Amino acid sequence: MLSALLVSGLLFLLLLFLVRGTYKPEHFPPGPPRIPLVGSLLCMHMRGSGSSPSLLHSFQDAAHAYGNLVGFYLGSFPALLVSDFQALKELFKLEELSARPPIRPNNEWRPGWKLPELDGRNPGIILCHGRYWREQRRFALRHLRDFGFGKTSMEDLLSEEVQKLVQVFRLHQNQPLNLNRTMNVSILNALWSIVVGERFELDDPKLATVIHMIDNMLKNGSPISAVTAMLPHWSMAKWPILDKLSGFYYGKQTFDEIVKLLSPYIEEHKRTIDPDNPRDFTDVMLLEIQNSQDPTSSFYGKTGENAIMNVIIDLFLAGQETTSASLVWIFFYLTHHPEVQAHLHKELDEVVGQDRLPRLEDKEKLPYLSAVILESFRASSVIFGGVPHYATKPIKLPGGCYQIPEGTYVFANLYGIMHDPSHFSEPEIFNPERFIRRDHSTGKMTFQPHERVIPFSVGKRSCLGQSLAEKEFFLFFAGLVQNFTFHPAKDAILPDYSIKATHPKGPNRPAPQYQITLKARF
Repeated sequence: MLSALLVSGLLFLLLLFLVRGTYKPEHFPPGPPRIPLVGSLLCMHMRGSGSSPSLLHSFQDAAHAYGNLVGFYLGSFPALLVSDFQALKELFKLEELSARPPIRPNNEWRPGWKLPELDGRNPGIILCHGRYWREQRRFALRHLRDFGFGKTSMEDLLSEEVQKLVQVFRLHQNQPLNLNRTMNVSILNALWSIVVGERFELDDPKLATVIHMIDNMLKNGSPISAVTAMLPHWSMAKWPILDKLSGFYYGKQTFDEIVKLLSPYIEEHKRTIDPDNPRDFTDVMLLEIQNSQDPTSSFYGKTGENAIMNVIIDLFLAGQETTSASLVWIFFYLTHHPEVQAHLHKELDEVVGQDRLPRLEDKEKLPYLSAVILESFRASSVIFGGVPHYATKPIKLPGGCYQIPEGTYVFANLYGIMHDPSHFSEPEIFNPERFIRRDHSTGKMTFQPHERVIPFSVGKRSCLGQSLAEKEFFLFFAGLVQNFTFHPAKDAILPDYSIKATHPKGPNRPAPQYQITLKARF
């Protein structure tokens, strides 16, 4: 009798678990079914196009099937996919949607994660929110602008890196070349100089070590683990075996390595800092920490000591991979479209000539080049889903029909917005002419940007390094295309660039692997 009652009780609890595991809140947007433990991603992947599952394809197919506001579940967590530009702008300006998701236990990778004022949130800039995030973001924006947004000295530094890369490419003319590593090294060297004041030769093995660490952080450091999302409690992700399946073990290992690498640089800056002549971003942040008198400030005492390490890590994570990946994409498009290269060469020769590298002041006189850059940002959509936001309150969605509960993860379908055929004709085709307006009486070209091209997202949490990234991208791209023509490597098949040809494993969309040959123009 007792055993029968026990079995009945267990069956009832199992049935209750299964029923609750399929429940969706009232007025939740339409979307794929919710399955106990796994949520909706399995259904989304099963619908996904392409030969292998990817979040990129799953997002696009879900938007096509359910509309511009798709409600789904990441394990036990409610989530929303926004594919409408106006709705995204309206939502991402809300204070109650400016937070980042809790990332326990992955926050334990970071120095200072136990600080009570963080309340389990991630230290740094990218994945934190509240006063800590506002202070750190405001400081980073102000001082990166001082070092890198329009300062001639920073432009000179970047131009020197471009010149180094031009010299390297001249040594490898007519040889099959994979751009990925070369671009990574050059962009990292520029960023490394801005942040810690050190510069390397492009073949320095330390640069390769840092790139390997950043690659591992991006690969193993995802704030959202599908395994963790399915566990009854986040702390189980640290258990033996589960720590490897969830990625917690590898993420912590990678962060420990980068902290060990960066710590001597910070200590050296402390010993050699001159308050009257700050050398780099690390110096100005150390001075802010030294001068902080407010115990509630994120720069005060031990909080500030931990913040500097976390902010530096975030700057490398956000600033290196996306810029270099975007450069690899744009040269991929040029290799597919020699007619675009020819037009760029003509414009650069007329405006800049061949005796010097392009400068930022040339940009407004290079409308076609500006259009090529914008079209590459649109077509590649490197960060196709953005960084997720998090609802700190229930939110009624634009249109008034749907509502999301507190604790919802919100994703921006940036790829879908920038490939919307109602605003971009033949969106899969690389066509810079869509951003060019011509005066037929004079033949003059004008660059016409489009508000729906949002590679840096929108709202309160848009990319803080946008201005620096755009200037850095312009100088590298313009300098290289001025000096070279780009061709497919001999006997190599150039991959397709459509969405069907790319199957990103994570939240970034790298270009397909390809080889090219370069030929100097002069």
